[in-house]
Amino acid sequence: MENKTASDCSAETYNKLKKAHLTAKLLNYISVAIVVWICKFPKPYEYVLIASLAMPIVGIIVIRYWKGLIKIELKRNSINPNLLPVFLPGIIYACRVKFDFCINEYSNVWLLVGILTLAFSTFFLVNKRFLEIDNTYQGMLRILIFSFVYSYGAVIGINCAFDKSKPEIFKSVVHYKRVNNVGVKSYEIEVSSWKKDSKIQKLSIDKALYDQLPVGGNVSIYVFKGIFNIPWVEADYAQ
Repeated sequence: MENKTASDCSAETYNKLKKAHLTAKLLNYISVAIVVWICKFPKPYEYVLIASLAMPIVGIIVIRYWKGLIKIELKRNSINPNLLPVFLPGIIYACRVKFDFCINEYSNVWLLVGILTLAFSTFFLVNKRFLEIDNTYQGMLRILIFSFVYSYGAVIGINCAFDKSKPEIFKSVVHYKRVNNVGVKSYEIEVSSWKKDSKIQKLSIDKALYDQLPVGGNVSIYVFKGIFNIPWVEADYAQ
Protein backbone atom coordinates (compact mmCIF):
# COMPACT_ATOMS: atom_id res chain seq x y z
CA MET A 1 0.00 0.00 0.00
CA GLU A 2 1.47 3.32 -1.05
CA ASN A 3 2.10 6.08 1.44
CA LYS A 4 -0.02 9.22 1.18
CA THR A 5 1.61 12.13 -0.58
CA ALA A 6 1.81 15.60 0.97
CA SER A 7 -0.95 16.79 -1.36
CA ASP A 8 -3.21 13.90 -0.29
CA CYS A 9 -2.66 14.76 3.38
CA SER A 10 -3.29 18.42 2.66
CA ALA A 11 -6.55 17.63 0.83
CA GLU A 12 -7.69 15.33 3.64
CA THR A 13 -6.95 17.98 6.26
CA TYR A 14 -8.80 20.59 4.21
CA ASN A 15 -11.87 18.33 3.91
CA LYS A 16 -11.86 17.62 7.65
CA LEU A 17 -11.56 21.31 8.42
CA LYS A 18 -14.42 22.09 6.03
CA LYS A 19 -16.65 19.51 7.75
CA ALA A 20 -15.63 20.88 11.16
CA HIS A 21 -16.64 24.39 10.06
CA LEU A 22 -20.05 23.13 8.89
CA THR A 23 -20.58 21.24 12.15
CA ALA A 24 -19.61 24.25 14.26
CA LYS A 25 -21.78 26.60 12.19
CA LEU A 26 -24.83 24.32 12.58
CA LEU A 27 -24.42 24.00 16.35
CA ASN A 28 -23.81 27.73 16.73
CA TYR A 29 -26.96 28.55 14.76
CA ILE A 30 -28.94 26.12 16.92
CA SER A 31 -27.50 27.77 20.04
CA VAL A 32 -28.51 31.24 18.87
CA ALA A 33 -32.01 29.94 18.05
CA ILE A 34 -32.29 28.50 21.58
CA VAL A 35 -31.19 31.84 23.07
CA VAL A 36 -33.93 33.62 21.08
CA TRP A 37 -36.40 30.96 22.26
CA ILE A 38 -35.38 31.54 25.90
CA CYS A 39 -35.63 35.33 25.64
CA LYS A 40 -38.79 35.69 23.57
CA PHE A 41 -41.14 32.82 24.42
CA PRO A 42 -39.60 30.35 26.92
CA LYS A 43 -42.42 27.81 26.97
CA PRO A 44 -42.90 24.97 27.46
CA TYR A 45 -40.19 25.35 30.12
CA GLU A 46 -39.39 21.65 30.19
CA TYR A 47 -38.21 21.68 26.57
CA VAL A 48 -36.37 24.99 26.94
CA LEU A 49 -34.60 23.55 29.97
CA ILE A 50 -33.52 20.36 28.19
CA ALA A 51 -32.30 22.24 25.11
CA SER A 52 -30.39 24.84 27.15
CA LEU A 53 -28.64 22.35 29.41
CA ALA A 54 -27.86 19.95 26.57
CA MET A 55 -26.01 22.38 24.29
CA PRO A 56 -22.82 22.84 26.39
CA ILE A 57 -22.53 19.07 26.84
CA VAL A 58 -23.11 18.48 23.13
CA GLY A 59 -20.47 21.11 22.38
CA ILE A 60 -17.86 19.39 24.56
CA ILE A 61 -18.64 16.00 23.02
CA VAL A 62 -18.31 17.46 19.51
CA ILE A 63 -14.99 19.14 20.36
CA ARG A 64 -13.69 15.88 21.78
CA TYR A 65 -14.89 13.98 18.69
CA TRP A 66 -12.99 16.37 16.41
CA LYS A 67 -9.89 15.94 18.57
CA GLY A 68 -9.24 19.65 19.00
CA LEU A 69 -9.93 20.66 15.40
CA ILE A 70 -12.89 22.66 16.74
CA LYS A 71 -12.05 25.09 19.52
CA ILE A 72 -14.04 26.77 22.30
CA GLU A 73 -12.48 30.18 21.76
CA LEU A 74 -11.28 31.36 18.41
CA LYS A 75 -7.78 32.78 18.60
CA ARG A 76 -6.79 35.65 16.36
CA ASN A 77 -5.96 34.59 12.78
CA SER A 78 -6.96 30.99 13.59
CA ILE A 79 -8.41 28.86 10.80
CA ASN A 80 -10.20 26.60 13.30
CA PRO A 81 -13.94 26.99 13.90
CA ASN A 82 -15.10 27.75 17.45
CA LEU A 83 -18.07 26.59 19.53
CA LEU A 84 -18.20 29.30 22.14
CA PRO A 85 -21.89 30.10 21.37
CA VAL A 86 -23.00 26.63 22.56
CA PHE A 87 -22.37 27.79 26.13
CA LEU A 88 -24.71 30.78 25.83
CA PRO A 89 -28.04 28.90 26.24
CA GLY A 90 -27.01 27.58 29.67
CA ILE A 91 -26.04 31.08 30.83
CA ILE A 92 -29.11 32.84 29.40
CA TYR A 93 -31.42 30.16 30.80
CA ALA A 94 -29.94 30.65 34.28
CA CYS A 95 -30.71 34.38 33.97
CA ARG A 96 -34.22 33.57 32.79
CA VAL A 97 -35.10 31.28 35.68
CA LYS A 98 -33.77 33.90 38.10
CA PHE A 99 -36.52 36.23 36.88
CA ASP A 100 -39.27 33.71 36.18
CA PHE A 101 -39.19 31.46 39.26
CA CYS A 102 -39.50 33.01 42.72
CA ILE A 103 -37.65 30.86 45.22
CA ASN A 104 -39.18 31.00 48.67
CA GLU A 105 -36.32 29.35 50.55
CA TYR A 106 -32.69 28.98 49.39
CA SER A 107 -31.36 26.70 52.14
CA ASN A 108 -31.64 23.60 49.92
CA VAL A 109 -30.27 25.28 46.80
CA TRP A 110 -26.58 25.77 47.46
CA LEU A 111 -25.58 22.19 48.32
CA LEU A 112 -27.05 20.89 45.05
CA VAL A 113 -25.55 23.76 43.07
CA GLY A 114 -22.16 23.13 44.71
CA ILE A 115 -22.21 19.41 43.87
CA LEU A 116 -23.24 20.04 40.27
CA THR A 117 -20.66 22.83 39.90
CA LEU A 118 -17.93 20.46 41.04
CA ALA A 119 -19.16 17.72 38.70
CA PHE A 120 -19.34 19.99 35.65
CA SER A 121 -15.98 21.61 36.40
CA THR A 122 -14.46 18.13 36.60
CA PHE A 123 -16.08 17.28 33.25
CA PHE A 124 -14.33 20.33 31.77
CA LEU A 125 -10.98 19.45 33.27
CA VAL A 126 -11.11 15.81 32.17
CA ASN A 127 -11.52 17.08 28.61
CA LYS A 128 -9.15 20.04 28.87
CA ARG A 129 -6.67 18.51 26.41
CA PHE A 130 -9.29 18.73 23.68
CA LEU A 131 -10.79 21.98 24.93
CA GLU A 132 -7.33 23.57 25.20
CA ILE A 133 -8.11 24.97 28.64
CA ASP A 134 -5.11 26.67 30.17
CA ASN A 135 -4.05 26.02 33.75
CA THR A 136 -3.87 29.71 34.66
CA TYR A 137 -5.90 31.29 37.42
CA GLN A 138 -8.09 33.05 34.84
CA GLY A 139 -8.76 29.81 32.98
CA MET A 140 -9.82 27.94 36.12
CA LEU A 141 -11.94 30.90 37.26
CA ARG A 142 -13.85 30.98 33.95
CA ILE A 143 -14.60 27.28 34.32
CA LEU A 144 -15.87 27.70 37.88
CA ILE A 145 -18.03 30.72 37.04
CA PHE A 146 -19.65 29.06 34.05
CA SER A 147 -20.15 25.78 35.96
CA PHE A 148 -21.78 27.64 38.85
CA VAL A 149 -24.16 29.64 36.61
CA TYR A 150 -24.99 26.53 34.56
CA SER A 151 -25.60 24.50 37.74
CA TYR A 152 -27.82 27.18 39.27
CA GLY A 153 -29.99 27.25 36.13
CA ALA A 154 -30.20 23.45 36.11
CA VAL A 155 -31.17 23.10 39.77
CA ILE A 156 -33.76 25.89 39.79
CA GLY A 157 -35.12 24.95 36.36
CA ILE A 158 -35.58 21.26 37.17
CA ASN A 159 -36.93 22.03 40.65
CA CYS A 160 -39.65 24.31 39.30
CA ALA A 161 -40.38 23.30 35.69
CA PHE A 162 -40.94 19.63 36.53
CA ASP A 163 -42.68 20.20 39.86
CA LYS A 164 -46.15 18.62 40.01
CA SER A 165 -46.78 19.19 43.72
CA LYS A 166 -50.11 20.57 44.96
CA PRO A 167 -49.55 24.18 46.07
CA GLU A 168 -50.63 25.90 49.25
CA ILE A 169 -52.76 28.93 48.40
CA PHE A 170 -52.64 32.24 50.28
CA LYS A 171 -54.30 35.62 49.81
CA SER A 172 -52.20 38.77 49.59
CA VAL A 173 -52.28 42.44 48.55
CA VAL A 174 -50.25 44.20 45.84
CA HIS A 175 -48.31 47.13 47.36
CA TYR A 176 -46.16 48.12 44.38
CA LYS A 177 -45.31 47.03 40.84
CA ARG A 178 -42.50 47.81 38.41
CA VAL A 179 -41.00 46.81 35.06
CA ASN A 180 -37.37 45.67 35.24
CA ASN A 181 -35.46 46.39 32.01
CA VAL A 182 -32.06 45.21 33.23
CA GLY A 183 -31.03 42.17 31.14
CA VAL A 184 -34.15 40.08 30.48
CA LYS A 185 -37.26 42.28 30.68
CA SER A 186 -39.37 41.24 33.65
CA TYR A 187 -42.42 42.39 35.60
CA GLU A 188 -42.34 42.54 39.38
CA ILE A 189 -44.83 43.14 42.15
CA GLU A 190 -44.40 43.61 45.88
CA VAL A 191 -46.97 41.86 48.03
CA SER A 192 -47.71 41.30 51.70
CA SER A 193 -45.86 38.27 53.01
CA TRP A 194 -47.75 34.97 53.16
CA LYS A 195 -45.32 33.91 55.92
CA LYS A 196 -45.73 34.69 59.60
CA ASP A 197 -43.40 37.68 59.33
CA SER A 198 -44.53 41.10 58.13
CA LYS A 199 -41.94 41.57 55.38
CA ILE A 200 -42.86 42.66 51.87
CA GLN A 201 -42.13 39.98 49.25
CA LYS A 202 -41.07 40.59 45.64
CA LEU A 203 -42.46 38.34 42.91
CA SER A 204 -41.93 38.13 39.15
CA ILE A 205 -45.05 37.73 37.04
CA ASP A 206 -45.93 37.74 33.34
CA LYS A 207 -46.98 40.87 31.46
CA ALA A 208 -50.66 39.91 31.17
CA LEU A 209 -51.01 39.52 34.93
CA TYR A 210 -48.94 42.64 35.55
CA ASP A 211 -51.27 44.72 33.39
CA GLN A 212 -54.38 43.42 35.17
CA LEU A 213 -53.26 43.65 38.80
CA PRO A 214 -53.83 47.12 40.31
CA VAL A 215 -51.78 48.45 43.23
CA GLY A 216 -53.86 47.77 46.32
CA GLY A 217 -55.64 44.88 44.62
CA ASN A 218 -55.84 41.31 45.90
CA VAL A 219 -53.74 38.46 44.55
CA SER A 220 -53.51 34.71 45.11
CA ILE A 221 -50.13 33.29 46.11
CA TYR A 222 -49.31 29.66 45.25
CA VAL A 223 -46.46 28.07 47.21
CA PHE A 224 -45.09 24.86 45.62
CA LYS A 225 -42.86 22.26 47.31
CA GLY A 226 -40.38 21.80 44.43
CA ILE A 227 -38.72 18.66 43.02
CA PHE A 228 -35.64 19.15 45.24
CA ASN A 229 -37.67 20.38 48.22
CA ILE A 230 -36.85 23.98 47.24
CA PRO A 231 -40.10 25.93 47.78
CA TRP A 232 -41.07 28.36 45.04
CA VAL A 233 -43.94 30.79 44.55
CA GLU A 234 -46.31 31.96 41.84
CA ALA A 235 -48.85 34.78 41.88
CA ASP A 236 -52.20 34.75 40.07
CA TYR A 237 -55.55 36.49 39.98
CA ALA A 238 -57.34 36.51 43.34
CA GLN A 239 -59.83 33.70 43.72
